[in-house]
Amino acid sequence: MSQMPNHRPVRRALLAAGCALLLGGCVTWSDQPAPLPTVQRTLHGPMRITRGDGYSVTLNEADVRGDSLIGLSTEYRRVAVPLADVKRLERHRTDVLGTVAAAAVVVAAVFGAYVYTVLSLIDD
Repeated sequence: MSQMPNHRPVRRALLAAGCALLLGGCVTWSDQPAPLPTVQRTLHGPMRITRGDGYSVTLNEADVRGDSLIGLSTEYRRVAVPLADVKRLERHRTDVLGTVAAAAVVVAAVFGAYVYTVLSLIDD
């Protein structure tokens, strides 16, 4: 009686690679114009602010108040950054093309694993 091959390591590796690809392909940062100090508004969603000295912070629900950008950091601390110090402002957004490409790679990998499993069963 022949012994069935163990395909669990292959399946686990493909599943882990698929999850990693999907996580990386779903979102990206896109540049936003710096807000004007005269316009008071809320910048919805996570915003990554980079100052001229290289300091970078991610703020949720940031508000433009006067000449400052005020919001909660990822550690839930209130942070205020003067607009004059903002070198770069980026918004967190969904990357549709990256998500579709990652999903296509995962589907191809799953299909490849299926074909590999079927072929290995035929050989036995």
